[in-house]
Amino acid sequence: MPANRQLGKAGHIMVARFLESFSEQVLLRGDKLAVEENGVELTYNGLDRRSDAIAQRLLGNGCEVGVPVAYLGGFGLPLVAAMFGAFK
Repeated sequence: MPANRQLGKAGHIMVARFLESFSEQVLLRGDKLAVEENGVELTYNGLDRRSDAIAQRLLGNGCEVGVPVAYLGGFGLPLVAAMFGAFK
């Protein structure tokens, strides 16, 4: 897929619904476990804060809403936070 290809309407709706569901979970289960990997735990609040920071960094570096983002990292917690941050 070309780097400048924007999400279509259906893609934007899907991401919006995903983020809406996640926001509801943050409100309902903020201090409860969201993700665990090798004994490292992240609550819904923690995942929300971490993904917000990633989203802000992406936008601050010129990333535009709706444009695909490459992820060059490992699996697990960093991937989950990066995915949520890119969606935001």
